[in-house]
Amino acid sequence: MFKKWNQWAPLPLRLILGLGLAYHGFPKLFSAAGQASFIGMMQSMGVPAPGLMVWVVGILEFVGGLLLVVGAFTGIVSAVIVIEIIINLVVALFRGGFPQPLPGQQPLPGVEVSLVYMAGLLALILGGAGVYSIDQMRAARQVSGVSQTQDSM
Repeated sequence: MFKKWNQWAPLPLRLILGLGLAYHGFPKLFSAAGQASFIGMMQSMGVPAPGLMVWVVGILEFVGGLLLVVGAFTGIVSAVIVIEIIINLVVALFRGGFPQPLPGQQPLPGVEVSLVYMAGLLALILGGAGVYSIDQMRAARQVSGVSQTQDSM
């Protein structure tokens, strides 16, 4: 019984993580203000080539997020984004990039949000894309192609 439900577990992860990543990548690619803000943040942390990094990170988050939503190359995309998050955490932690709130203000999301994203992405790496995914359709096509080939022998 649980086997049938297990295949559905990756679907909400893919949708929520993918849409969240695409949302964060969108302004880096399609908004001058978003690009300027990200470049300014990168410059303040001393990251080299911030003008290039806005495009690299924007494409990774936006396109990677959309690929997760449709479940295409889920393991590879998840692994690359986990690496991006680790680099982001290392750079931000060692360069003081997580701003502290002023008294009476809500704190900005920090390490915990990155760790939640990483946990979800690691679950997708370990568990696969699940139902309603391009990865599942490709795997089913390969299996049917193999069985047809074996049947014809």
